[in-house]
Amino acid sequence: MRDIVWRGNPSLTRSGWDLLESNFVKLFQGNSVGITGEFCSEIGLSFITPPIGM
Repeated sequence: MRDIVWRGNPSLTRSGWDLLESNFVKLFQGNSVGITGEFCSEIGLSFITPPIGM
């Protein structure tokens, strides 16, 4: 299960989550560096644990 805290728009739709998730999967598969704090701030997400190996 993802440990993600949403600090942005509370009305984000399920399809919105799916889109974010697919983008994160691509990012992690193609980039071993992962997500930076700046990127998280930009999209309004704060990761408690890295979403790797879900």
